[in-house]
Amino acid sequence: MKRVIAEENDTVKITDGRVFVNDLPLDDSYVPTEYRSHDDWGPQTIPDGYYFVMGDHRNNSSDSRHWAWCPKRYIIGRVEVRWWPIPEAKLF
Repeated sequence: MKRVIAEENDTVKITDGRVFVNDLPLDDSYVPTEYRSHDDWGPQTIPDGYYFVMGDHRNNSSDSRHWAWCPKRYIIGRVEVRWWPIPEAKLF
């Protein structure tokens, strides 16, 4: 499962692991310090019909930084329950 970070026509840039969408820093406070990465990527603009997705374990995630855009047709659902880590389980 991946998190949608940017939509079509958004511009994404990553500098030292910090994600910017349309030159605004992404609030990714949900990513624990031990899972952050320090890579650089972009800037690139997401083409029509695609999304930019990232995993929350940024330092060990195969996502749009590696295999490019995610076609809209691959987005098939929405997260409604987070069960891990157990102390942070919640319904959306």
